[in-house]
Amino acid sequence: MLKTVRRSFLFRLYAAMLISGAPLLLLFPLYLLPTIRAQLIEAQHRGLKQTVESATSILTAYEARVRAGELSKEQAQAQAAATIGRMQFDGTNGYFWILDYQTRLVVHPLFPNSAGRDVSDVELTGNSRRIFKEMVDGSKATGEVRLSYATQKLGSDEEVRDKLTYVRRFEPWGWIVGSGIYLEDVAGELAAVERQILWVLALTVVLTAAVGGIISLRIIRPVRQLAEAARRVSSGDLSVSVEPRGGDEVAQLTRDFNTMVSGIQGMLTEVQQVSGSTATAADEIRQAAEALKASSKAQSDQLTQMTGAVREMDQALALNTRSARSTVEVAADNGRAAREGGEVVQLTAAKIQDIVRVVEQSTGTVQRLASTSRTVQEMLQLIRDISDQTHMLAISTAIEAARAGTQGKGFAVVGAEVRKLAERSREAVLRIEALTQQSQEDTLKAMDQMQSGLDEVQAGMNLSAQTGAALQRIMSSAESIQDRIRQMAEAHSIQSDNSSLLATRIQTLSQGAEGAVEDVERIAGAVNQLHARAQQLRTLMSRFSAAPASRSTAA
Repeated sequence: MLKTVRRSFLFRLYAAMLISGAPLLLLFPLYLLPTIRAQLIEAQHRGLKQTVESATSILTAYEARVRAGELSKEQAQAQAAATIGRMQFDGTNGYFWILDYQTRLVVHPLFPNSAGRDVSDVELTGNSRRIFKEMVDGSKATGEVRLSYATQKLGSDEEVRDKLTYVRRFEPWGWIVGSGIYLEDVAGELAAVERQILWVLALTVVLTAAVGGIISLRIIRPVRQLAEAARRVSSGDLSVSVEPRGGDEVAQLTRDFNTMVSGIQGMLTEVQQVSGSTATAADEIRQAAEALKASSKAQSDQLTQMTGAVREMDQALALNTRSARSTVEVAADNGRAAREGGEVVQLTAAKIQDIVRVVEQSTGTVQRLASTSRTVQEMLQLIRDISDQTHMLAISTAIEAARAGTQGKGFAVVGAEVRKLAERSREAVLRIEALTQQSQEDTLKAMDQMQSGLDEVQAGMNLSAQTGAALQRIMSSAESIQDRIRQMAEAHSIQSDNSSLLATRIQTLSQGAEGAVEDVERIAGAVNQLHARAQQLRTLMSRFSAAPASRSTAA
């Protein structure tokens, strides 16, 4: 299993290294080589451009001599073409050629007899492009042109190769100077660089694999020792210890493992001590619980007997209480009857007193009525006098109206109406006087009758007062007897309640004692289980060996 773990760890390590190095391996063909090739081609282009510029500077020098009058233009062109035609670079592989604006050859070292030839339609071997025409057109437009194309190397039967060409315009003479190089040298340099990079990558892979193997071995060995130590701990051997070496994470893990084992040793020692103490204490608690159970049982039996005796005493007190309450009820009935009689007498006296007050009030009202009748007669006399005067005034008004003649007709009508009113007033006064006279006579008779009734009512009140005093004495005696019987009944009731409460409390204590017996039995059962668990714990702890730690192979 450890070998499987080791292989798994190594596999993961190498897989991680491969995943980390894969981008670098892919970077080599996809980016690095194309970049190097482009840089090499660009370097060749810069060198080719400088070479063509040096040839162009020769033409510039001859042009200066023409302007200075040293040479004619034709002489200068012939000498310059011959000079450039003989120029070579890169051994014998590099040469120059010159074209004019009409795409005619001025000079070409490989075609010495083709001066003046129109090459606008010429297609190079292995290429269908009209390269010379592209050179002239591009140079006339921009002054310089860079071309890349594939063609067969002139003067050989070799295969088609890539070629880089650079041409530059010389405006004073209408010439185009150009040169080119084959990129086979670039391919050779690129192959050399590729071989160097591959050697470096191969060496890097080998070194990385070797370093990864060494690192994995340094990690796997202490991990395997920790696994072996953990297996021994799981089987109960706590004397194991792994010696850490170094200060890395694995060494720290080893120290933490040793600390954990030491902590487990101390914990198991304490657990063994606690389990032993628990078993001893459980045995003592069990013995005490048995003694408490017997004592609680005896106390419960005694309380049960006491409860029966108190119940009998409570029944006797309850019987006496019921008798006393019956006597109290009889005395209460007598007292209520006497009280009700007294209340009836009092109500009767009160009603008679009310009648006396009503009669006295009626007498006063009748007297005020008689006085009012006299006042009414006086007012009637005043009204009769006013009526007579009004009648006389009406007669005087009629006389004056008659004297006035036609102008006094209105006064005559008023006087007649006033006279009629005075006559009706006199008649009404006469009728009211008759009625008032009859009312005064009836009032006097009523006053005499009410005075006689008042005397009779006063005599009845005296008799009611005497009757009420007799009943009050009877009520006082009945209430005294009732109070004494009630006190006796209350005393019996209190004794009965106290005895019932005592019986209830004793019964509650008896039930509590029975419950305590049951609780003690449960405690005893729990203590027995605790004792068994403690013994089982001690048996389990005996599986572990907590001897002084032995050092295993150093991590």
